[in-house]
Amino acid sequence: MVRLENQLTVVVCGDLLDCTIGVVSNYLENPRINRVIYSGWGRLFPLVHPKLTVVYNEEPKKPGIDNRNRQIVCSYFGLNTSRTDYSWRVRSDQVLSKEAINECIDHFEQKYVISDTKLFVSGILGNMVMAVRSDQTFGRTQKVKDFWQCPLDEWIGEPDYTKCLRTPSYLTCHFLMRYSSTAFMAITDGKRISFDNAPKRQETINSSRMTLRKQFMCLPKVPILQNHMLYDYEEAAKRGEYWDFDAN
Repeated sequence: MVRLENQLTVVVCGDLLDCTIGVVSNYLENPRINRVIYSGWGRLFPLVHPKLTVVYNEEPKKPGIDNRNRQIVCSYFGLNTSRTDYSWRVRSDQVLSKEAINECIDHFEQKYVISDTKLFVSGILGNMVMAVRSDQTFGRTQKVKDFWQCPLDEWIGEPDYTKCLRTPSYLTCHFLMRYSSTAFMAITDGKRISFDNAPKRQETINSSRMTLRKQFMCLPKVPILQNHMLYDYEEAAKRGEYWDFDAN
């Protein structure tokens, strides 16, 4: 258990969209959040607030599959500006209500154990090799930075997942290389254990669950509005996503 007490920065990452001002404002208005950082691109951010810092990043030369390089750049450099003990990285296109924000903070304070420093994420993706849904990453600032301190993707053109990792696996495996030889092998020996047609793919998925549980916990399944639609947790579960607090 931990009390954040003015030790929490929220880092909002991504493009400046129609919903982004509202996203940022909901975090700014929460008295439990010490600072809010918006980390994006060249467009001038129109909001001024004493708790707000704005970071403008250079576009990576290659966007990467699923724009993963843009995610990495704006997340890492936004987090690099955080000066509090804890940080919560979120997306600029995902709207959480004020009640949902407090529910996430409550959950973190109740479940976080200082001695094992797990990273809290949106969900665990059981249909991919060593993968979490990292839309939200919440924990010790250094550990959240470690997750997003990821090498940029060199892939060009349409992705072929028989030759490259899917984005959640790409991000998670690079982070887990610090703790797991399997994660290292998933990156360096993908044809055998982690690409979509790899002969040992399912075996790797099954065997890596313990590693994922050692390093990650899940935030509560709060309502998240994206593209005018609520995130569908039931459909996500059918696709293989699960949450540590209700997984078998």
